[in-house]
Amino acid sequence: MIKKLLKRIKCSEFANHFKILATGTLLSQIILVITSPFITRLYSPEVFGIFSLFVAIVSVVTPIACGRYNVALVVAKERNGESLFVLCLIVGFAVSLFLLMILFIGEEPLKKLLNAEKLHFWWYMIPLVVFLQSIFIALSSYANRYKNYSIISKTSVAKSIISVLVILALGFSGSSSNGLFIAEVLSSIIIIIFLIWIYRNFFKKLTLVSVKELVILAKKYKKFPLYQASSTSINSLRGMLPIFFLSYYFPSEFVGYYALVLKVIFFPLSFISNSVSMLHLKKVSEIIHNKSNAVRYLISITLILTAIIIVPMILIIVFGPQIFSFIFGLEWTVAGEFASILMPGLSVIFIVSALSPVFASTGNLMLSTIWYVVFFIFQFILFFVFSEKITIKDLLLLLTIANIVFYIIFYFLIYFAVTHPKPIT
Repeated sequence: MIKKLLKRIKCSEFANHFKILATGTLLSQIILVITSPFITRLYSPEVFGIFSLFVAIVSVVTPIACGRYNVALVVAKERNGESLFVLCLIVGFAVSLFLLMILFIGEEPLKKLLNAEKLHFWWYMIPLVVFLQSIFIALSSYANRYKNYSIISKTSVAKSIISVLVILALGFSGSSSNGLFIAEVLSSIIIIIFLIWIYRNFFKKLTLVSVKELVILAKKYKKFPLYQASSTSINSLRGMLPIFFLSYYFPSEFVGYYALVLKVIFFPLSFISNSVSMLHLKKVSEIIHNKSNAVRYLISITLILTAIIIVPMILIIVFGPQIFSFIFGLEWTVAGEFASILMPGLSVIFIVSALSPVFASTGNLMLSTIWYVVFFIFQFILFFVFSEKITIKDLLLLLTIANIVFYIIFYFLIYFAVTHPKPIT
C-alpha cells in the first residue's frame, strides 16, 4: 500500500517541494549529528542544561512573536502579503520590547522561579533572540507564500553550519561556558542578513504601510492572534515544561541529559515535521479552497510520516543507552536511557504535529486551542504533583504515556477539522 502511495505522489507538486525542504533539513541534521560527538566532549551536561533553560524560555515566546500573522501571510488569498509581512515585523518588535521590560522589572523573582541565576548576562539576550527569530519567521513565511522552498532549505543548512562552526571554535578555545549562547545569536543574525540579501528587491519595493491599513489587517485576521497565538503559546510552554520542572527539582546534569535527547532526536524530528507542516499548511489551504478530497490527502501524509519514523523509533527504544554512550561518550549514557523512555511519545508527536496546520487552513482554530489548554493543564498538574515524589525516569515515563494519549486525541480532532472546514476570515 505504501509503495502504491509513494508511486502516486512521486511526481506531485507536494512531493517535489517536500524533496527540496527535506534535503535541506536532512543535511542540516546530518551536520548536527556528525558534530554532536565532538560537541558533547567539549561541553559538559551542566552547560547543556543551563543553555537548554535559555532555549526553553526563548521557545515559549518565539512561536507567537509575530502574533501568528505569519500564518495569515501564507494562507491569505488576496494580494496583501507585503502588508502582512510588515505587520509581522511590527508585532515581533513589540513582543520583544515587552518581554525585555518584563525580564528587567521582574528579574529577581523570575530568576528564582525558573532557577535561572546561572544565565547571568544571557538573561537579557532572550528578547534579542526572540526578535531575531520573529524576523526569520516572517521571512520564511513570505518565502512559503510564494513557494520559494529552496531558499528555506538553504537557510536551514547554512544556519546549522554556522552554528556548529562557532560552537566548535569556542569550545576548542576554552570558551565552552558561552559557546552555545554565542552560536545561537550569531548564526541567527547571519541567516537574517542572508535572507534580506536574497529578498533585496522585495525590500527595495517595500513601502511604508499606513497605520489604518495595519489596523484593518490586524482586525481582519484577528483569529490568528486570538486563537492560534494563544494555543501555540500554550503548546510551546507545555513542550518546555519538562525543562522548567527538571531545572527546578533536579541537578543541571539531568537537564543536560534531557536537552541532548531534544537536540539529537526531538529537534531533528521537529525540523522534518516543520518542513512537512510548512507544505501542509499551503496544500491543505489549496485543497479546501478547491473542495478536493482532504481526508485522502491526510491519510496519505500520515502513512508516509509513520514509515519515516518507525525504524528509528525501534532502534532508540531497544538500543538507546548503547547508541548514546558509543556516539557521545560514557558521560551521556543516562541520556540514552532517557531517549529509550521518551521515543514512543516523540514518534507520535512527530507524526501528528506535522498535520497540525490543518486547524489554520480549515478555520478550526478554536478546536486546537481547547486541546492545547486541556493538555497544558494536565501536563502541568502531572509535573507539579510527581516531580518531588518519583524518580526522573518514572516521571519521563508518565510524560510519554500522556503524549501518546493526548496526541492520538489530537489526530482525531485533525480529522474532524478536515471534514468540517470553516471560512478563514
